[in-house]
Amino acid sequence: MFYVAKRFWPAGTLLVLSIATAICGVSYANDASIPKSEVKDLYYGKGLYDFFQADYFSSLTQLLVAKETGRLDQNEDEADLLLGGLYLSYGMLNEAESVFLRLAKNMTAAHTKNRVWLRLAEIFYRRGRLQRAHEAVDNISDNAPADTATRKAVLLASILIREEKHEQAVATLIQLKQDKTISHFDRYNLGVTLIRLGRLQEGEQFLNILGQQHEKLSEEVGALKDKTNLVLGYSALQHNIREQAKAYFARVKVYSPFANQALYGLGQALYDAGQYEDALRYWSELKKRDLRGPAVLESLIALAGTYFQLQAYKQSLASYSDATAIIQRELKEIDTTIERIRHGELLTRMLSPSQANATPVGEVESRLIPVSLRQHYMTQFLASHEFAEAVKTYNDVNFYVEHLRRWLSKTAMFNDMLHLRKQAFNDRLPATLRRYQSLKPEQLDRKYARLTDEIKSIEKQNDAMALATTDEMGTLQRLSETRHRLEKLEHYLTPMDHKTRSEKYRLLRGLLVWRLGTDHNPRLHGAKKSQKELGEHIAEATRLRTALLSAQRDAPATFDRFQLRIEQLNSRASRLSVAVERVAEEHKAKIEALVIEKLERRKARLSRYLEQAQFAVAQIYDIAITPPSDETP
Repeated sequence: MFYVAKRFWPAGTLLVLSIATAICGVSYANDASIPKSEVKDLYYGKGLYDFFQADYFSSLTQLLVAKETGRLDQNEDEADLLLGGLYLSYGMLNEAESVFLRLAKNMTAAHTKNRVWLRLAEIFYRRGRLQRAHEAVDNISDNAPADTATRKAVLLASILIREEKHEQAVATLIQLKQDKTISHFDRYNLGVTLIRLGRLQEGEQFLNILGQQHEKLSEEVGALKDKTNLVLGYSALQHNIREQAKAYFARVKVYSPFANQALYGLGQALYDAGQYEDALRYWSELKKRDLRGPAVLESLIALAGTYFQLQAYKQSLASYSDATAIIQRELKEIDTTIERIRHGELLTRMLSPSQANATPVGEVESRLIPVSLRQHYMTQFLASHEFAEAVKTYNDVNFYVEHLRRWLSKTAMFNDMLHLRKQAFNDRLPATLRRYQSLKPEQLDRKYARLTDEIKSIEKQNDAMALATTDEMGTLQRLSETRHRLEKLEHYLTPMDHKTRSEKYRLLRGLLVWRLGTDHNPRLHGAKKSQKELGEHIAEATRLRTALLSAQRDAPATFDRFQLRIEQLNSRASRLSVAVERVAEEHKAKIEALVIEKLERRKARLSRYLEQAQFAVAQIYDIAITPPSDETP
């Protein structure tokens, strides 16, 4: 009886994120190395605010507009650093490289320059320009801050691995062993990389630090700890260190996402040691769990094979029959899922951009993943960097589709605004022009000149009477008439009565003249002030009249230019919208093809399981119908 379950270890057990993947997937939007500086330019501050609000598209737009209009006088370098990072996050490597190269040449601050060279190294690495990446890493100073130095070492090791300089890569990784600034995820990737390079002992030293964590961990780090122990267990199993493998598998929590794979590994270690009944105990426990998990399905095959090994043919046949039924049912479900994907049904809701997202940098929410794709073997793929990057790019493109649609709706609104503006202009211009056309600038200038000369004459002659008010002029006029009447009545009044009346006249006139003389300077100042204001009003009226005449002449052409600009924007937005929608559909088709490819691989693997189970059933029937051979005593 053959047994091949070991050749079908749980998919993805050792298929983990390498350092190269970690570097390629770097996103500036989540980077802690944002330039820390005093915000002196308002528009840089606005872009920075949008960035920290996770509104990356608005931040990018704000910074680009500020640079185009020359509004970044004091924070230009910091704005460029942020801008380059946003370009990098959006995958615009050409633009990011251009920005960082310019910064590397111009910046003098060492800590900022180190970050710039690190960014350039990451860009060159992502583009496969390893020599340039190496040169950029060499430009990072040796006394860089701890976090920058760690990222430098990780990137350098990745470059060396790509260059197949494994010994140098290992030496670089070993230097990070005691680095306390290295994250749990980087430590995991580094340890796995060492194991892949054949440096089992060094890799285990890295991973053991995480695998033996006892303090309270976050949910993510706790899951990573379990996965670390799983990797350590299967690595030990590959090297026939069974007791150590069992110890590693035993660290995995019972309700961990990796518990099934750990139980399978424990059973495998016991089976390899010839402890078949103990292996059965663990694999029987797996049989009670969710049958969709790959480890559970493999355990069914292993369970049947172990029964066969123990010559318990009845139990073996029952286990193979159960496994065959489950595999056939799952193959049918995979065919149905593939068919639905090809008809565009299954991924439509998952790949539709959320209306709540104000930024294209987004992730797929787990609740949007269709139930038929939530089996364990697909969940791991859907959580992978490959799929996440594909969906992120699709969401980016879809964001721009929606953005362009909003712009197209705005151009229609701009047309309405322009029409209303043009109509209001045509309705109001004639009446306004009639009001201002009655102004004759030459006459106003002559009258103003005469008024100016009159005020100068009053000031020169100190003529207080010239500044009398209308009431005061009326009083003077009545006093003058009174004096004439007194002269005519002189012969009709007694000398005493005439004298009394004449004294009253002189007293009243004297009071009025005295008041005019006393108020002369303030009145002259007021007259000059009024004269100046009048001149300003005349100038403003003349300017408005000129502007109205100019508007009457130029406005139609201005409206036509606005109309042309709106039409051009509408045409450009329409073309871009069609092109981006086509790209979105093409990318959606690629994602669907990617998912179908994974399902087809799963289908092929299940088919191998099915063939194995069917062949084993045939063997059991052969044994059952073959009569026992006669043995000579």
